[in-house]
Amino acid sequence: MSDMRDMSDISDEVVLDVSDRIATVTLNRPQKLNATTMPMMALLVQTFAGIKARQDVSVVILKGAGRAFCAGHDMGEELIKPPHAVSDEILREQRWVHDSYKELREMLWEIPQPVIAQVHGYAFTVGVELAMYCDLVYASTDLKIGWRPVGGSGRYMHMWPWLIGVRRTKEMLYTGRLLSGEEAAAIGMVNAALPPEELDAHVLSVARQIAQVPLSFLSIEKQATNKCFDLMGAREGQEFAATMHAIAHHTEAGLRMVETVYAKDASSAKQRAAVRDGKYELKPGAG
Repeated sequence: MSDMRDMSDISDEVVLDVSDRIATVTLNRPQKLNATTMPMMALLVQTFAGIKARQDVSVVILKGAGRAFCAGHDMGEELIKPPHAVSDEILREQRWVHDSYKELREMLWEIPQPVIAQVHGYAFTVGVELAMYCDLVYASTDLKIGWRPVGGSGRYMHMWPWLIGVRRTKEMLYTGRLLSGEEAAAIGMVNAALPPEELDAHVLSVARQIAQVPLSFLSIEKQATNKCFDLMGAREGQEFAATMHAIAHHTEAGLRMVETVYAKDASSAKQRAAVRDGKYELKPGAG
């Protein structure tokens, strides 16, 4: 079913709180493990655009309500891709993924304030992308993070080749296995893993320390460090990956996957995803 809700209908799905120069942005669909929809992502982009212009915010915490950070994209939503002058499906999808990459990069990577991801429970696909584009990532030890091999992993919006190296990236993408918070910290995917009951306090402590630094200095350090990633090919690599993602979804296997998961029949998207993911170590039903 298409999710064409008005923005006012989802205003509580992204919650913003600002206090003492710290903005906390909470993904707030706990009943769906914070699986995203297109309107919810649009609201998240809108929220960060507002933060970008605020001189009273020096640092941002991005977190999820309930049992998970973000379990991916809501499989119950039909993706409505915007109109495009070119009718060819591969080229349309390539442009759509490319635009999504630019939007995500501008929202988190290029915003002047440092962004801290507070990740717990589950982080799959969109959840991985959101976390990896943040400047710092702190995880709970109970975290399960991963990417299903049939999910169009060529997007590379998860930044793994540049963050954890080529061999570990390939292992994650080829096998679909999940990492715990401790494993993610050990390979540099996240800064540290904390017991769940300590995560809130630790992230807030880091945010408070960052908030003491003048925002102009923080912005300069962020730009300079991110430029190093660009010089290592992060921007060009992710732009190229948009094309690979579009091709992957239009191979025989890719078309079969899309038809299976998004087919409009009596079975639920969650059931179809469970069948698809049976061979992987991923929680079914999202992203």
